[in-house]
Amino acid sequence: MNRSSARIAAALLAAFAWVPSCLWAADDTGTSAGTNSTETLQEVVVTAQKRSEDLQKVPEAVTAVTGASLVTQGVTDVRGIGEVIPAISLGQDYIYTQIDIRGVGTNNDAPALDPAIAFNIDGVYQPRDFGTYGSLFDIADIEVLRGPQGTLYGRNATGGSINVVTNKPVDSFQVAADTDFGNYDGRQEFGMVNVPLSDDFYIRAAGQYVGHDGYLTSGFNDQDSGAGRLQALFKPSSDLSLLVGVDYFEDHSSGAHTVIGLPFVQPSDPWYDPATTAGFHSDFDSWSTHAQLDWSFNGMTLTDIAAIKRVDFNTTDPVVGVESTGISTDKSYSNELRLASAAGSASPLTWVGGFYFFKETDYAYQDYFNPYFASITTNPDIAEKSWALFGQTTYAITSSLRVTGGLRYSDDTKTATGQDEIFIPEFSFPVNTIPDEFDDTWHHVDWKVGIDQDLTPSSLLYATISTGYLEGGFNLGSQVGLLPNFQPETLTAYAIGSKNRFLDNRVQVNVEAFYYDYKNYIVSEYLTEGELAGDFALYNAQKTRIYGGEIETRFLATTHDVFNVSVALLHAAYDQFILPIADRGITDYSGYTAMKAPSADLQAGYQHTWDLGDRGSLQGIVQTHYSSSYWTLFDHTPGSLQPSYTKTNLVLGYLSPGERWHAQLYCDNVENSAVIATAAPPNSASGTVPWVHLEEPRTYGVRLGVKF
Repeated sequence: MNRSSARIAAALLAAFAWVPSCLWAADDTGTSAGTNSTETLQEVVVTAQKRSEDLQKVPEAVTAVTGASLVTQGVTDVRGIGEVIPAISLGQDYIYTQIDIRGVGTNNDAPALDPAIAFNIDGVYQPRDFGTYGSLFDIADIEVLRGPQGTLYGRNATGGSINVVTNKPVDSFQVAADTDFGNYDGRQEFGMVNVPLSDDFYIRAAGQYVGHDGYLTSGFNDQDSGAGRLQALFKPSSDLSLLVGVDYFEDHSSGAHTVIGLPFVQPSDPWYDPATTAGFHSDFDSWSTHAQLDWSFNGMTLTDIAAIKRVDFNTTDPVVGVESTGISTDKSYSNELRLASAAGSASPLTWVGGFYFFKETDYAYQDYFNPYFASITTNPDIAEKSWALFGQTTYAITSSLRVTGGLRYSDDTKTATGQDEIFIPEFSFPVNTIPDEFDDTWHHVDWKVGIDQDLTPSSLLYATISTGYLEGGFNLGSQVGLLPNFQPETLTAYAIGSKNRFLDNRVQVNVEAFYYDYKNYIVSEYLTEGELAGDFALYNAQKTRIYGGEIETRFLATTHDVFNVSVALLHAAYDQFILPIADRGITDYSGYTAMKAPSADLQAGYQHTWDLGDRGSLQGIVQTHYSSSYWTLFDHTPGSLQPSYTKTNLVLGYLSPGERWHAQLYCDNVENSAVIATAAPPNSASGTVPWVHLEEPRTYGVRLGVKF
């Protein structure tokens, strides 16, 4: 065992030894502290297991943040989730949100590859990384499930799932509005109205605009976007409801751009970019509609969720020092029909089962030009079709001891028809044509077993074994032997954890240790030179080992003081990784640390409220995030190591009496830390230094809001 592994193991053993001792100490103190019964941490209800449950009763690693808490902490886009939830990294590359949980993620936007983290909005799976963009407004809560979710969430949930739940129409009149002004000429507007049209029919409309100048000195990495959501709820009885919603999002900006680093061109200003935005644009439009039917009868609940989505984008960008044009139209349809035992049933058996269907088509065109050649990639038809049967049940052996079992069968097909055409400046016709033909089907079974025990009414101990799977796909140029296709990846996770509340529900401590047996981990690389420059290369790391643990704590010290501390420790390395072709003259990357896998991740926060009596209240919040160093490219290219960093966010806010209106001063990334969101290997335009997309620099401003 190496030194890093020993430190992780020792920390986990200490954590599991500490939690029970705290638990018994808490039992000894009981209620003798004399605290007010209202001074408790609030119960959080989640739907992680396709049913409404108390978060502390769900026997797996789930973190939930309410929409109100997101607003209070100033989290206004998906990227901000990583600053308040442990063991998760969310990098934004223009419209793409690249997600890693515990070192598992796909880290590219190639149409041939699906995400390894399932992102769901109101129970609807978003098949592409760009499906998350612009979704974070008028939110009820966000749930992050860490670890494979193959049984209930199916394919492409190898590393976990993120569930965004929006606010639904209610039976009372409501109005809310917010405005935000910040540096980089930042402005954000939000509005919402909820109207009950009758005793059983309500509608809710919400919209948001976000704009700011480019974070790069060139003007790139700007935003000019608008989003809207309209939902209608028909609820003729307590047993029957029908929800219908429509969402729209658009962004028209200069787009994202890579810079040279590390080292940066100007170390004193990592966001320095000598490029120009003249002649470049990024246009993105998406719309979706969904419907959810819930019908309770005979001790059961039938749920049907159907959705369609379309995304169009057209971008030009001097990416990695050369010009690129991308055009894509992505269409998807999904339907999940499930039947579950009714909530609150006295039966010792709870269960859920269902059928899932998904279909997607993607037209993609890319024109990648540099002084040596232009590679035009045309994929007129990339199609996926998937269906699955699933079920999961929990049986209470006694009032405090339960066992769980789940099973899912998936049938997934992926096809592609297209070609790559290679041009050189001297000729108007292609000097080489590379076909891209692919047709494959995978049949896969995911499963889960678990046991959990109530040690006390407020303490849960659990152990689970679960699996996840990400379907395979094709590499451009595979038909002529340039690169082989990649196979599906599979992950089996072993976890043991404990969830606890004590000191009259004022202290919460959740702990989990895990071990992943990871096979055929799909690793990606953006090719910057050679015959396939401008395309992605997708490889399988034959065997990867990941293990670690997490501790999440929350402490309500007084009615005015709340502390939170989370620590995530991680070891992730390729045990066996042989490339089919050499990269930088190397084919064997066995023993290399996996990318986007920091060994330590710490988050800590403190919130204090000053009660001003009939004049309202003041709130001060400090939230900081520390990450140890990690590699941003799998081959450890020099310059691709992200150094350790901290990012701290500050908020000072005022709430009026009755919380009718509020005002906030905020500053995000106080340290102005330059953090790499994504990276690409070096090419002739950058010398030996990789290309990188950077996260936001320091931003600050003022927010004003009102609600009725």
